[in-house]
Amino acid sequence: MSFNVLHIAGWYRSKAEPMAVPFITEHFEALNRFANGYLLHVEVQMRPGRFLSFQHERLSGNEESFVVQTSIKVFRIVELISLALLLYAIFKHGVKRYDIVNFHVGYPNLVYHGLLKKLIRKPFLIIEHWTAFHYEFNMPKGTRKLDRIRHIYRQQFPLVVVSRRLGLDIEGFAGCKQRLRVIPNVVDSSVFYFDPNVPVSEKSFFMVNYWRKIKNPFPVLEAFTRYVATCPEAQLRVGGYGPLWNDMVRYVAENGLESNVKLLGRLTKNEIADELRGATALVHHADYETFSVVCAEAISCGCPVIVNYLEAVAEFIDDSNGVFVKSGQSFLNALIEFDPSSFDRAEIARTANARFSREEVGRQLFEYNSEILAAAKEGHKREI
Repeated sequence: MSFNVLHIAGWYRSKAEPMAVPFITEHFEALNRFANGYLLHVEVQMRPGRFLSFQHERLSGNEESFVVQTSIKVFRIVELISLALLLYAIFKHGVKRYDIVNFHVGYPNLVYHGLLKKLIRKPFLIIEHWTAFHYEFNMPKGTRKLDRIRHIYRQQFPLVVVSRRLGLDIEGFAGCKQRLRVIPNVVDSSVFYFDPNVPVSEKSFFMVNYWRKIKNPFPVLEAFTRYVATCPEAQLRVGGYGPLWNDMVRYVAENGLESNVKLLGRLTKNEIADELRGATALVHHADYETFSVVCAEAISCGCPVIVNYLEAVAEFIDDSNGVFVKSGQSFLNALIEFDPSSFDRAEIARTANARFSREEVGRQLFEYNSEILAAAKEGHKREI
């Protein structure tokens, strides 16, 4: 059974930043393999110095963007602007042809969910990816805005999360069980794949990220500083950018690591994949994760992972494709004891592709949307 899906994304890419928010784009394109989808990007962005500025872009034949930029910070007013923008977008585009609506990120577009349900009269599905629920959106308890976000998830709309850990975070945040389905992020198998013809470097590790506080690289850099004292030929190749990048450059210089640590800067997807295929292992540290795309990309290339223990990552990393650094332990021992010969890189990649491919993720999204539609149809029959 084919059906039509209207996607509403509260956060998305633009023509100026075509690579932004890839995980939402990937889910949208994955489901489009099985169903007919159209995406409306509806977002209010904070921009100092702009009272109200409206932008409309047609991103492709089935993607459209409606953005308001404003300096207004009063959250209730921002929510009302979001509602007005959403209503304008959906009624300008039309909703009658669609069978179901997928909301990528619930807040703020679903604050007025009661009104939207009456107007749209289609089943809703929310898809979530981010860590904000774990940190309660970095707001003090009892904040009115926090209560309004929580109220969305107390409606128990069908929910897709990218890990069991994220599902638990949302249930804890909402204070109630959710009707959820775990469906992972997509890894682009046309970019991230195993190539048996690529030689794997010995003792050449790789890490890459958008470097910020939650993705703290210094436990790895500090361990690697000690590692090269016993293994002077070791290499750590580092890609990425972000608020911590200048501190990382400074650390390498102050510790005389220029010959061992190569700071590569911002890399394309293809460049990251090339690095992973040739690396001894990906080394990854984070304070928290709800998935970790980079770890999934690594194993999709057949590259094993050295990572501090994170529940979400443990859902797809085990001793067949990686090594965990447990709480209180250093990355140093993991680097010293790492044995590349104990991993079957071809099998690692095969297993990862079966889990994260666009085809597999799209099939799971299609099945869950189909179940929601079938349940809605059955419920309508009972009402009649």
